[in-house]
Order: sequence, then structure tokens, then C-alpha cells
Amino acid sequence: MKWAQWEGRLADVGSAPYEGRGACWEALAALPRPAQVAALAIPEARAQAFARFCARAWDLAPVWYGAHARAFGIENRYRPAESLGADRYAALIAARARFPGRALQVVDCGTAITIDALDAQGVFHGGVILPGLGLGARALAAAAGLPVPPLAGEVSALGCATGAALRGGEILGIAGGVDRLLAEQRAVLGHETRVVVTGGDAPRLGPYLCQAFDYVPDLPLAGLAVMAA
Repeated sequence: MKWAQWEGRLADVGSAPYEGRGACWEALAALPRPAQVAALAIPEARAQAFARFCARAWDLAPVWYGAHARAFGIENRYRPAESLGADRYAALIAARARFPGRALQVVDCGTAITIDALDAQGVFHGGVILPGLGLGARALAAAAGLPVPPLAGEVSALGCATGAALRGGEILGIAGGVDRLLAEQRAVLGHETRVVVTGGDAPRLGPYLCQAFDYVPDLPLAGLAVMAA
């Protein structure tokens, strides 16, 4: 769960695992009382829990935002349009607001990694979803009884211990996959794009990507602010 205050810019950005949401509520309650609460659409049970917190802490109801077929300068070709993840949609909005008139590829490195393609006219052509850093390693560990490697440490394609081999495969393999998918999208778009990378794992994955990119933290939150304004 991620949050921020908007005061013409993002401030007091925070995050915590939803499973430990008591800590989320404590951190949010310590912030100054907001004038309004904007939130990206999430599963119903979590949305209800968050709404109860907002009512208790601030006597406010959150306003939920999700994807549209055509809004905020973006034509959304997802089918149905509203099934596009609200975080992906918000990241596209923020990227277009930051780099108007440019063809963009937005890479969000979170629990999952999403790579989305937006042409210079604001048409969203779709994207891909793949496991994020750590998720693949945990799945492999669960399936094969292997240790879960820490992502911190030396990264090499020549790992001389199981943990190092897993870490190298995880980080370099995903970085290579992202590079390939970006190239595939560019071939369809037919022109050069500006690559925008965001998400909590971006600093870890970014050094292993083969192309230049702009790192913009908290892009979905910035997009939510555009939507709420």
C-alpha cells in the first residue's frame, strides 16, 4: 500500500505491506487531515477496509479512480477499457503529463512488472505483465525447495553459489526480458519512444537495462493526483 500527500507536488510519500495494514493506518493517521482522499481502485475487501479507516480517522469517504476508454488525453484500447489496472492507467497519465507529445513506454517495477506502450497521439496500444523481482525467485524456491536469494549483492551470470546463481538469473533474466519486450513494442509503434521507469524495484533493476530511460518515482501516485485535480 502506497500513499502521499499532494501539495502541488508529492509529499510525505510512504508505503507498507498491506498484510501489516495496522502500520499503514498509524502512518496515515499521523498525517495532517486531508481536504479529500483520492484512491486507485483496488479489490473490494481492501477498499472497504480503507473506507472504514478514512471514515474513522478523517470523517471522509475516499473517491475511487480507475481506467476509462477516453480521458486525460489518453485513448485506451484495452478491452474492456475499465479492466486496465488503475495503477497502470494512472502511471500512463502521469508520464504523458510529464512528457507531452512523446511516444512513451512505461515500465513499472513492483510486485509485478508492467510495460505499457503509448504513442505520441496518446493512444494506449497495450502492454505486458511479468513477475517482479523477488516474486519469481520465491515461486522457484517454493516449487523446487531452493533458498530465496537476497536481491542485494553482486549480480553475475556466472554465479558460483546457489544464491548467487538465483540472484543473477532473477535480475539479469528479468532485465533481458524487459529489454526484449521494449524492443518488440517499439517495432509495432514504428518510432522511437521515451522509456519511463518507476516502481520500488526500479533502482535495483535499472542499472541492468540496456537502453536509456528516465527514472520517475511514484508515477501512479502522480497520475492519481492529475485524475483527482
